[in-house]
Amino acid sequence: MYLNNWLIYGANGFTAKLIIEEAVKRGHQPVLAGRTESKVLQLAKLHKLPYKIFDCSHSYKISQYIDGVDVVLNCAGPFEETAAPLREACLEAGVHYLDITGEINVLADSLALHEQAKEKGIAIISGVGFDVVPTDVLAVKTHELLPTATHLELAFAGRARVDELTLDTAQENAKPAEKNSASVSPGTSKTILRMLPSKGKVRRGGEVITVPLAAESKLIQFDDKARYCMTIPWGDVETAFHSTGIANITTFTETPKKQVQWLKRLSPIAGIFAWNFLQNLMDRMINKHIQGPSIEAIAQGQMTLVATVSTSLESQSLYATCDEGYGFSVTSALYFVESLLAHKILPGAYTPTQAVEPDTLVEMLGIQLSAVK
Repeated sequence: MYLNNWLIYGANGFTAKLIIEEAVKRGHQPVLAGRTESKVLQLAKLHKLPYKIFDCSHSYKISQYIDGVDVVLNCAGPFEETAAPLREACLEAGVHYLDITGEINVLADSLALHEQAKEKGIAIISGVGFDVVPTDVLAVKTHELLPTATHLELAFAGRARVDELTLDTAQENAKPAEKNSASVSPGTSKTILRMLPSKGKVRRGGEVITVPLAAESKLIQFDDKARYCMTIPWGDVETAFHSTGIANITTFTETPKKQVQWLKRLSPIAGIFAWNFLQNLMDRMINKHIQGPSIEAIAQGQMTLVATVSTSLESQSLYATCDEGYGFSVTSALYFVESLLAHKILPGAYTPTQAVEPDTLVEMLGIQLSAVK
């Protein structure tokens, strides 16, 4: 395995910096890349790594910059702006492509390239971070309990880590940690902003359809307590369909009831967030005011998940826990990078569980599954 034969794009982003730190600890020497030389150069000097500066405006220009590497890991969100040209360049250059997106359209576009990727002898796998690896694993493992299922509901939330605490104690002390674990990076904030005009997404009868923001909200039972959740356009609306074949998929996350009510009122005018001047204004505000969670919050946080599959007659559910979302994304993204460098994934375009067996991901990434009593 050649630990210097890969490139990370968007190297100065929040999640990318965490990945780079861990990669260097493991002996990797990735090429750092991005659009802003001052920021990328600072990182390259800090870690004594090579770097390249280029934007994603044209795929044919990108090819020259990724020549000589085996894997490109794209961490530059919003991915609707970066994934397509980087994927195309990887196809042209015969380089494996990974990203950490949870954007439904990007995931769909990646999966549509299966035959082209096979012909080029490369793998294309979008969503190799918290979006969507643990939920993809949970969807597949829950589907195994009821292979005839026609409906899938997935939900997730952040909480205090409970490894060495009773659930009662964790609930008493969870408030500050849950607040920290809910913090998002600047890149994630910009992605959410760009998703608002397209409203919500669910899958019905095999097709992705648009629904109002926070179209459905309800209490969902997790392994520790019931939590108030709303629908969100999470990546599994796309990936879980390919991984399980289930035609009706809804994804939820825990959200305060007041915020749900605000989003419902916002839904009729969500289109204004597509205006360029408003997006540019919000981008500047995000860059100025949003830093992302602290290292302490990432270490102390944990994600709790639940999936339910059903037919008209019966249902089955599974719980899961994993590391806090950003921390999980570091471990997961590097696992997929290392798997490609070691030639452990076949050419083609895949969901995470199509690329790697779900049980292997459970073992290697510390995903804990538990039955619903």
